[in-house]
Parts: sequence; C-alpha cells; structure tokens
Amino acid sequence: RESQHANEAMAGRLAEQARVFDTALSSIQDYVYIFDRAGRFHYANRRLLDLWGLSAGEAIGKTMQDLAYPPSVEGQLRHDIDTVFKTGQPTVSITLYESPTGTE
Repeated sequence: RESQHANEAMAGRLAEQARVFDTALSSIQDYVYIFDRAGRFHYANRRLLDLWGLSAGEAIGKTMQDLAYPPSVEGQLRHDIDTVFKTGQPTVSITLYESPTGTE
C-alpha cells in the first residue's frame, strides 16, 4: 500500500512538472519540439501545434513524413537530429516551411 501511494504521489509530481514544462514552452515565440532517434515527435509546443493545425494527440508519435513535411525541410531537420545525437550538443536551425494551415 505504501508503494502504491508513493507511486501515485510520484505520478502526480511528474504530471505537474509536465504541465509546467508545457506551459513554459508554449508561451514562447519559437517552435519547440522533441524527437526520438527515429524522428518521431515526442513533444511539440502549442505554437508548433497551431502552425500544423493539429492537436497534440494528432501529432505526437508521428514523423515528419507522416505530417507531410517537404523533403528538403525533413532532410535538414533529420541532419540536425543526427548531429545532436552524435555530438550531444544542441543545434539551431532555420528552415523555410509552409504549414498545412498556409503559414510560412
């Protein structure tokens, strides 16, 4: 019973941290996302979701190909992802992209 209570308390703290994380990253003007090594989105902030015209449930777990990214943009971002995983260093990338909502 103590273990279950401790797990529930930890789950509550993690959920609160996730809400704070999302609130902070969704209040900035940049597009923020987290990929896995296969290029699947694990997080996208509100600004990016709005650009795509999607909900988090519609985007999370999808690849750029699933989201119909132009091959040139996908190639640049995949290169950046690979660089981050190889070097362990952050990267900044500027890419030209027109979203399904028509926003450039």
